Amino acid sequence: MGCFFPLIEQFRTQDEPAYCGVSTLTMILNALQVDPGRLWKGPWRWYSEDMLDCCKPLEEVKLKGLTYDEWACLALCNGLQVSATRAADTTEEKFRETVKSVSRCCGSEEKAQATQFLVVTYTRKGLGQTGSGHFTPIGGYDPVSDSVLLLDVARFKYPPHWVTIPVLFKAMQPLDPDTKKSRGFFVISKSKHQSKILFRLKGLQHPVSQLKIKFTRLLETLRSKAKGSRNKEEILEDIVSGCLDVLDSDEGQHGPLLTTVIGEFSRSVEQKTRKFQKWHIEMVPRKHMEAIRELVHEIEHTSLYAEVQKIMKTKLWCDEHPSTSAHSKHVHRETFSISKPHLLTVLILAVVPRVTPKIKEILGSCMDTENLKDPLKSELISLADSWDGLCVYTGSVDDCSAITSGLKKNETKSKGKKSGCGCR
Repeated sequence: MGCFFPLIEQFRTQDEPAYCGVSTLTMILNALQVDPGRLWKGPWRWYSEDMLDCCKPLEEVKLKGLTYDEWACLALCNGLQVSATRAADTTEEKFRETVKSVSRCCGSEEKAQATQFLVVTYTRKGLGQTGSGHFTPIGGYDPVSDSVLLLDVARFKYPPHWVTIPVLFKAMQPLDPDTKKSRGFFVISKSKHQSKILFRLKGLQHPVSQLKIKFTRLLETLRSKAKGSRNKEEILEDIVSGCLDVLDSDEGQHGPLLTTVIGEFSRSVEQKTRKFQKWHIEMVPRKHMEAIRELVHEIEHTSLYAEVQKIMKTKLWCDEHPSTSAHSKHVHRETFSISKPHLLTVLILAVVPRVTPKIKEILGSCMDTENLKDPLKSELISLADSWDGLCVYTGSVDDCSAITSGLKKNETKSKGKKSGCGCR
């Protein structure tokens, strides 16, 4: 029952009828003490449901809920390691062993330092309940009755309750009508990498996203050019041009691909930059702003940053692609800014190596990440893991060459559009 104590401290009631997935994930993130990198309210840094929008717009989640893959993507994008298993790909006995293993990992003597949690997704009808698909964290295991305690976040419908392993496993097996696949379970732990300090990926996730189509085409173009005889300068110029287009793709309500905790960088905020910046900077704790300043300086010391700036000035792209800069004058009495060259540098360093190693070889030393220092190195690893999660979710796994250092999927890769499955 060691898992029970850290989870019960975070036990919540989902805010919307189809929010079982995001509410469950909010409990897990706070129980594992993952830093969201931004303030919740007042001085407190805390995860809430409205922060979990990187893999699917929350307005859609309210209507459709989350699927198995979308939930895994959302967990990965928020600094967690995810081992995902569908019921169709395992057995009841293996599921029982996983339950026992996770229970041992957070035994009662370690209840304050639980390192793993187990989340299940199943059809409520399999438990004789009303509703359809549902996500729930497991709060404990009783070997005598062979039962698990489900901390149901839909507390307006059901209080925490015990369910036997055979019944729960059977409830995970029916096919989700939206994905035509069985549901399953997730073993969740905190990522070994430092939480993201400044940058966050979002916007690529939408199933019918024009941005996803545009970026996929860019990756295909870069891959083909890497096989040709074009020189380093021409290829880097094309990469910068393509990434600029991606950064400037606003997509309306879905937002740009790469954002920061200080604010989104897109044309839509150009006319209200000052007010926009002030509000976001005030929401970032002083200590975190110091970490951001250090990260920004590390970016500016990379050879790629100098190359990006040079290309933008040579091509006069600074005028065509205005920089939405966020400024701070309150950290160690120094002034620093974050602009498009910073975002381009980070996006290229984090994503291009996952697209094709060939381009990395052609660009040479400016793409070297092995000798980078923290916090930049950790930031790039976290963003690359987020990219992998988004690729897995959208079915675009083949667009990346080094998939899934965090998401260990025990299933065949899925392709195609996915609608949602709620917990109504």
